[in-house]
This record gives sequence, structure tokens and C-alpha cells, in this order.
Amino acid sequence: MHKSFARALLFLPVWNPNRIEPRVNLAAETRVKRYNIQLLFRGPIDQLRTTYSSEPPLPPADIINLLVFRQDHKNCGCNDSQ
Repeated sequence: MHKSFARALLFLPVWNPNRIEPRVNLAAETRVKRYNIQLLFRGPIDQLRTTYSSEPPLPPADIINLLVFRQDHKNCGCNDSQ
């Protein structure tokens, strides 16, 4: 499996001298089967926002399924009628 980090930044701002409040800006890419997947993690550690995208396009839930189980939605045995 191919993995790469497009960029990764960790900010340690000095806004609060009594506490370290790191902020993350991380972009990662990988390829699973025929999908190029991009992941973006941004914000403070305790309120981290994640964004998932892929080419060809998939909904975020299907991207996570690909990353965890290496299966796309039609092959995962999922039942949409539940």
C-alpha cells in the first residue's frame, strides 16, 4: 500500500502561557485498490476536524470502509436496508 504525507504542520502557539494548546494541519494521501484517497486533519487536538476525499469520488463513510477493511461498499457485505 502506498502512503505519503503531502504536508504536516504542528503549531504550538503561545496564546495561553499556562497551557500548551497544539494545533494540527496534516494532509495525507494513499491509494487503496483503484481509489486515490486524501485525508486532511486540522485544528486543535481536542477539536480535530477531519476531511476525506477520493478520486473517483466516494462518500466519507465508504472512504473509511476502504481504509479500514480495504473493501469498497459493494463488496463489504453491508445492507443499506437496515
